Amino acid sequence: KALAAWRERRAVERDLPRGWVLPDTALREIARRRPADAAALTGLGLLPERAQHRLAPEILEALQRAGTAGDDDPDDGDGGRPSPEELQRQKRLQQRLGEIASGLGIQPEVLATRRELAALARGARELPLLRGWRREVVGEPLLAAL
Repeated sequence: KALAAWRERRAVERDLPRGWVLPDTALREIARRRPADAAALTGLGLLPERAQHRLAPEILEALQRAGTAGDDDPDDGDGGRPSPEELQRQKRLQQRLGEIASGLGIQPEVLATRRELAALARGARELPLLRGWRREVVGEPLLAAL
């Protein structure tokens, strides 16, 4: 989770798709193998050669933070079965997201995922849809729909 959070922050800061920062396959493999140093990380062959010197320290720091953080961190994942009230909020959010996306002429999934909407309905506020350009375009209208 720490590595994915790092990738998300870096993508937002540089206004890039997260897959351009680090592809999902590379992220999973790095998280699975947990290299201890820059040599081990670059030895995996998962980082673009031109970016290894920039990315390696940041990735290793994220892995180190993950090693010191407990596994009891709150999860933005599915959090169990939603209550009837949460389901109603999710439905309202999904409808509002559809309206926004339709007005922009794009698919709703480009703006927010169902998982993000479920987390928002549960009360989470540290979500990608509430940061950067997405906050203005979709985050604020969704918060107003709650």
